[in-house]
Amino acid sequence: MSTDTDDLVAGAVDMHCHFGPDAHLERSVDCLEAAEQARALDMAAIVLKSHDYQTAALAYAVDRVTPGISVFGGIALDAPVGGLNPHAVEVMCRIGGKVVWMPTLSSENDHRKFGLPTPGLSILDGDLHRAQRVKPEVLEILALAKEFDVVVETGHISFAEILALLAAAADVGVDKVVVTHAMEPLAGPQLDIAQMCEAADRGAYIEHCAMTCSGYLAETPPAAVADAIREVGPARCILSTDYGQKKNVAPAPGLRQFLELLLAEGVSRGDIDVMAKENPGRLLSM
Repeated sequence: MSTDTDDLVAGAVDMHCHFGPDAHLERSVDCLEAAEQARALDMAAIVLKSHDYQTAALAYAVDRVTPGISVFGGIALDAPVGGLNPHAVEVMCRIGGKVVWMPTLSSENDHRKFGLPTPGLSILDGDLHRAQRVKPEVLEILALAKEFDVVVETGHISFAEILALLAAAADVGVDKVVVTHAMEPLAGPQLDIAQMCEAADRGAYIEHCAMTCSGYLAETPPAAVADAIREVGPARCILSTDYGQKKNVAPAPGLRQFLELLLAEGVSRGDIDVMAKENPGRLLSM
């Protein structure tokens, strides 16, 4: 890659970095390799994400041995941690975790999408299509996020659940909500532009990931992501990778490639800085 784009990734933050060991997939990097590779590109920070266990304690240890880059952790509220478990979230918050994801692989949305026999986890207090309220435990989790200044992400939940979560977050006073890989067909809500704009208007940040439009599993052209950014507005978007799959480039170089793709699609360097550096830095209180 050309050195004239070094400044694109220098200072960037990847809020969606997968790593090994992983109970589901073979990963391209472990947590130390992810941090070291990001540091080599002068990135500012990464957030370690696992579907199986909270990563705050691991991130603390990696951060200690990789000076020059900040490493953060969080928790995905899937079955291995007890699902929508405020106790697990409180522990994560108290040891310095920065992100809580609503259910991902255990979500009702994923189970329905992939035809799994079990119902999966919904954040709604009632039928998915009728309920407008989130479950009481979700309100407890939002209160913890407010108390500890933690980012709330939507994980793999449906658009109906996203809207209910945004309403509840507004009631609690949580203003750091991210719609996780908003356009992702495989593992995300696959929102259209009108839905992304509605979520952004309600206070959410819209996450666009490299995996959506580049490499193994990508189904969406980079031009579509660039168009969505222009419609939603860079002020309400963040750029991450969702990489860590063995068949894809590793997360740190993958972020650089993603930013170069968007630059080639006409997204300005200034807007890339807002989405890859300023907005995630603000969310993580860096």
